Amino acid sequence: MKKNIIVLFAASLLLYASAQTVVIPDADFKAYLVTSFDTDGNGEISAAEAQAVRKIEYTDRPLQSLSGIEAFTALEELDCSYANPFERGGLTQIDVSQNPSLKVLRCDNNSLEQIDVSHNAALRELHCRNNKLSALDVSGRKELEELLCDNNRLKHLQTADCPSLSLMNCSMNQLEALDLQGCPSLRWLNCAENQLATLDASPAVGLEQLYCNDNRLASLDVLRNGALRQLYCGHNRLDSIDLSRNTALNDLDCGNNRLTRLDVSQNAALTELECSINRLAELDVTHNPELKQLYCNAIPTLTAIRLIKDQAYRTLSYQTASVTTYRVDRETAVAEVARLAEPSHPEVADVDVKNLPDFAQAAPVRSMSTAAPETKEEKAQPATHTRTAREIFFDEEYRREEARKAEEAKRVAEESRRASIRSYNGIVSVPDAEFKMFLVQSFDTDGNGEISGAEARAVTSMDCSGLNLSSVEGLEYFTSLEELKCQDNRITTLDMSYFPALRSLDCARNKLHYLNVKANPKLVDLECSDNNLINLDVSRNPALRTLGCNSIRLIRLDVTKNPELEALKCGNNHLAELNIANNRRLDTLNCSKNKLKLLTVSHLDGLNYLDCSGNQLTAIDVSRNKKLGTLDCGMNALSKVDVSKNLALADFACNGNLLDDLDVAINTELVSLNCANNRLTQLDVSRNAALKRLRCMGNRLTVVDVRKNLKLKFLESAPMPTLETLYCPQEVIYSKLAYPIMSKVVYK
Repeated sequence: MKKNIIVLFAASLLLYASAQTVVIPDADFKAYLVTSFDTDGNGEISAAEAQAVRKIEYTDRPLQSLSGIEAFTALEELDCSYANPFERGGLTQIDVSQNPSLKVLRCDNNSLEQIDVSHNAALRELHCRNNKLSALDVSGRKELEELLCDNNRLKHLQTADCPSLSLMNCSMNQLEALDLQGCPSLRWLNCAENQLATLDASPAVGLEQLYCNDNRLASLDVLRNGALRQLYCGHNRLDSIDLSRNTALNDLDCGNNRLTRLDVSQNAALTELECSINRLAELDVTHNPELKQLYCNAIPTLTAIRLIKDQAYRTLSYQTASVTTYRVDRETAVAEVARLAEPSHPEVADVDVKNLPDFAQAAPVRSMSTAAPETKEEKAQPATHTRTAREIFFDEEYRREEARKAEEAKRVAEESRRASIRSYNGIVSVPDAEFKMFLVQSFDTDGNGEISGAEARAVTSMDCSGLNLSSVEGLEYFTSLEELKCQDNRITTLDMSYFPALRSLDCARNKLHYLNVKANPKLVDLECSDNNLINLDVSRNPALRTLGCNSIRLIRLDVTKNPELEALKCGNNHLAELNIANNRRLDTLNCSKNKLKLLTVSHLDGLNYLDCSGNQLTAIDVSRNKKLGTLDCGMNALSKVDVSKNLALADFACNGNLLDDLDVAINTELVSLNCANNRLTQLDVSRNAALKRLRCMGNRLTVVDVRKNLKLKFLESAPMPTLETLYCPQEVIYSKLAYPIMSKVVYK
């Protein structure tokens, strides 16, 4: 009897616990949870309902609190990032200590000052970019594979005992030291724009890509990183660097250092070299047969460049005034010798060819550019005669023709394989178990547990997102695909040439280092943000209307062949220029967080959304963009912004510039204004009756008057030591009102 009572009591407790309502103070967060997970329709979230949830994704509105998240004990994925590019979200703290199953945590673009993941042993991905963190400890997170903590205030980052960590971005912080001893699996590391004095990458023996530029590095050890393919270590204080064991290196940027010698003789795979602004006396690239792009500008000490035989450089850029000797082994790249022979390069005093067996004697360079056509007698001369520029030119043309033939043979072979796939009726091989399970569950129409060629060809749309896939081998047999969603996986390569009818592709948030869309002329929508691509070719996608390529580390982007483009999002890359002259249909443009010094948008009559923040712009003209509703030009070097022609402007951010004057009197539709951290001495918003949000701190204002702004709910005017008086209307209740403690607040 006693035993039965105990069992009954325990059951009652369990029933009570499951029926208990979870307290969720944040009204917006609660509304989202109720809409998504309230299975009994009572307008609340019970403990049982919370325990059944595996994924929460709330990014549209700023959260003030995540309280209540502790009840979601089975939660595996939490995304509380704030997607608004104008401002940070409201989260100042996050507690995931009661979420032991958590595998993915994304809390980007908030105001977090600390994060504790010591209770999250299953954590695989942590994204906490663009917060206010000063320290972060992920030690002992053995399952952690991806850590993105860039753009914080980190002075301390601990990554001890993280054996699975393969990708880490801790750039744009204040780190003075970075210990990689606990990260043996690291393959991709970006620690640029910190305060590092030394960096030892040797513990990460499999490292393939390293970005440590814009630090204070006096030494850099990459000797044990034999797999290193890409190294950006520019803008440091290096006087030497040993690359003798980095035989896989194909892209090196060591510009803006103090190097007096650069030995790349062991780097035969090198295709691109940037070594400008150093102290080199001589540069020898005769052991680099794959080199296509060489930049060695602004080196006054450089007097000689040594090039390889027959090399066809795509780009060869150097300060000709300093180079007096242009030496080659046997014979140089034809185009470059001919170019140097022209009168426009009188500063090249000597071409050293004394080691060339094909030359009886070194002829003056200038004679090469003015050589007369060959006679029959000249053609009959022995091979030891001094070859003219004409002869060299035709030899080069022959080599180019051979290269074209080889490329054509490769294309024919690939087309033959595609043709055989299109008619294949056997069983499709799918090595990835997760991918095969998905395909069988979704498209196995005959129920035999396999996918046939016919079943694959019948599919026109596929959504395999968020399945943790490492490979989609076998996808090529789905040749009728028009739409593919494969975002939020771990895919490293995607070749879309098998899908000629493809119209939409979303492959964002993978680990792609290769994406081929050259054979997809019908492609309309492409989203490939948050990958490791570096290069993206959309020159053969004339129908493209939307392109999302944020955060893929692009150095160049060519959209001149995409005249139908309506939305372009290429933020958070390394673009120094962006040509959108042919993209007159653009409605949305996000090119924020790049290195742009010039941006022309005056021809974009239909432009509605422009985010060019975080660049190096000194001027921006939006006077002809009459439909502009959103403009963010913050964090540039602008001394003036004229929005007097933008009557539709609703959201305007110009923070972090050099503005001493701002006129928004005519912008009566303005809802949000961020003019913080400028040099403003006065600000008149009396005619902006629709204004709901105003950030004006960090200026030189003595008075802020918002008595006419009865819809204003958010006002941030601190810190601003100069502010003496804040005038507010009596009848307004603010969700946030921040002002200096010494300021006088007058309600009228």
